[in-house]
Amino acid sequence: QVLKALWGSLTDRDSKLRISSSLALNSCMKVIESRGTNLPIHIEWYEWLHYNGMNPNNSIESTCGSLLVLGQLLQNSGNFMEDHYHDAAKLILSYSNSNRYRKIVLSQIPNLAYFSTELFLEYLPEVMNLFNSFVKKDDSRPQAFECIGRVVLAYGRNFPLEFVEEILIGIRYSLNPSKKYFCSESIICVKQLSDALGDLFVPYPELIKQMLERGLKEELIKALTSIMDNIPGTMIDVQLELMNLLSHVLLKRGYNPPGMSSVLIQPKNLSAIETTEEQTILALKTLGEFPFDRSLLISILKYLLEFLEETSGYVRKKAVVVCSKVMTSIVFQSDSRYPIPMISETITHLIGISITDSSPAIRIAVLKSLNNGFDIYLAREENIRCFYLLIYDEIFEVKRLSLIILSRLSIVNPGVILPLNRKTLMDLLVEMKSTKDSHLIEQSVLLIEILLNSTEKTWAQSYIDNILESFTGYLQHPDPRVAKSFMLTLGTLSEIGWENISEEDVKKLIPSIIQSMEDRSSVSKRSESIGTLGKIIRASGLVMTPLIEEPRLLTILLDTCKRERAIDVRNQVLKTLGILGALDPFEHQKFQLKLKTQRTVETEDEVRIDIPYHRNEFYPRCALDTLLQILKTPSLHEHHQSAIASIMVMCRSLGLDCETFLPEIMPQFLFLVSTRPSIQEFLIRQLCVLVNIVKLHIQKYLEGILEVTSGMWKGNTAIHILGLLKEISFALKDELKFWIPKIIPNIFTLLESD
Repeated sequence: QVLKALWGSLTDRDSKLRISSSLALNSCMKVIESRGTNLPIHIEWYEWLHYNGMNPNNSIESTCGSLLVLGQLLQNSGNFMEDHYHDAAKLILSYSNSNRYRKIVLSQIPNLAYFSTELFLEYLPEVMNLFNSFVKKDDSRPQAFECIGRVVLAYGRNFPLEFVEEILIGIRYSLNPSKKYFCSESIICVKQLSDALGDLFVPYPELIKQMLERGLKEELIKALTSIMDNIPGTMIDVQLELMNLLSHVLLKRGYNPPGMSSVLIQPKNLSAIETTEEQTILALKTLGEFPFDRSLLISILKYLLEFLEETSGYVRKKAVVVCSKVMTSIVFQSDSRYPIPMISETITHLIGISITDSSPAIRIAVLKSLNNGFDIYLAREENIRCFYLLIYDEIFEVKRLSLIILSRLSIVNPGVILPLNRKTLMDLLVEMKSTKDSHLIEQSVLLIEILLNSTEKTWAQSYIDNILESFTGYLQHPDPRVAKSFMLTLGTLSEIGWENISEEDVKKLIPSIIQSMEDRSSVSKRSESIGTLGKIIRASGLVMTPLIEEPRLLTILLDTCKRERAIDVRNQVLKTLGILGALDPFEHQKFQLKLKTQRTVETEDEVRIDIPYHRNEFYPRCALDTLLQILKTPSLHEHHQSAIASIMVMCRSLGLDCETFLPEIMPQFLFLVSTRPSIQEFLIRQLCVLVNIVKLHIQKYLEGILEVTSGMWKGNTAIHILGLLKEISFALKDELKFWIPKIIPNIFTLLESD
């Protein structure tokens, strides 16, 4: 049914629909072929398609559909067409003289060759005659070259060499400068001849020059690369001629080869080629990717530096990448162990660009291009100091890449790098402590991790205590990305300095790591925390200590392994369990019993303390406990404002009865006012509402309110604080007089500064 439905669209008037239907038929026939071509039902389908393909009616659409069907049968019916080959070939070639069917005939001729090169030999002279006639017509020339190129590829090295001359004549005809219309398929055909015939294909020297005279093209580069690979004898000529063309495009003059006193003869047609930005980009790309000889690359390298000063940022970026590739090729082909002066000069220039260029993308491209093959040049003292300047760049990626290079060079020139590493480490620790911006903290910690993970790691061991002390308090940062970066750096620290990390340090770190492992807001944070725990245990050798000190650790790891969907986290859990080792089953049962007893006691205490005497306060208590737990979880900071709003709705509903819950609400509210600047004003407004509800009961918390707000008398926050004090004065009345000495100085300061 599908095949019959496709036949209707194969004979449709719309040519695009016919092509799409042919592709659909191709997919169907591949499915049929994969299931076997000798099955009776499949042969029946092939017969049906063959009958319709061989018997088109007089319409153009039907004939086109028939030719497309025969082409699919030749490709995807196994040996079915062997008995029908000559009939199909004669039918296809019989339409070659019609302008209406010329393109579709040329597209089906290669299918005849691919089906059987031996049977196709009978028709090859006729096909060559068609090629010779079609190649002289502008409208059919591209299809003619595409057709004959595929035919040659079908034969490979067995293609009759007597026909190669005719193809070359056609190629040279199409490349003639007198032809205004350039046919790129002719150059593609040269590549196909080279790929198929290998060293049997010997192009005329004039042919290569003709190809170059048509200007720089992607097809030209691919063809010349194929000729060099398959015909080694042409390597020198191809390289010199192509370098001459590139020199004309980039430098507006001919190329002067090393050891020659004059430039190569420049073909007349090259002067007529316009050098556009696209041509410049392609020329630079060719220099970086074409397999030129080392001597040619050295001679052109100094001229590439001019393009690092181009006004176009895209050209400058491409020039940076090409300089790196050219230098890499020179170093790879060099047998000398000594530095090459031209490369040293180029690298110095590139490093200067990485500092002075206004475009961050180009500065990043320079740093990425300086691979480890240039380390002997990069390790010079003046270059190292330039990289340290880049650590203070405003773009984090520039800082990161410069530190990676310096870390790599620490083993090449430790005398210069290690003292600067120590200074950089101290600067990063100070920067981390002195800012409250989560993004800056994360960047500083990641840079510290790169610095610690350098090739020469022993230098940082004496700073481990300072680093651990600085990290205290940051491991539970509310931003998951910051917490993850600290965990990553902590894992690196444990690997390089495990001898300097005491058992007490490990015991202090494990509770924070376990808390991060339980954070459900970030998969990457959980994965990094579990991996860090494994690194610390492996480095310190305390394989059983965490399980003994923290009885719930094993339960957390096993539960994570069972419930976690992220495969990375599960892999980290299994690795960490393997590092921790096996716990004695009896000891494990004792720990679980102890943990269960602790939970029971805590539950009894909670029941005794938290459940109120009045039943109508039970549900508010349960809701409040859940909301306060959200406020106490830093990783759920995006839900804090909603939780506060829910608590205030509950307080409004309870009225003065909410005074019972103030011991739990007020400390958490005041803590958030002091630590969460983003919701500071919102919280102060909610405190105004709360004071209006509880009235005199706010008195015992007034000292905390004044202490927390003492440093916030600026801008809009001061207006909200004044509103809060107004509500407190209405609530306390004469009782406020004891706090007047603490309030008045702040008001006077505000009046003087506003």
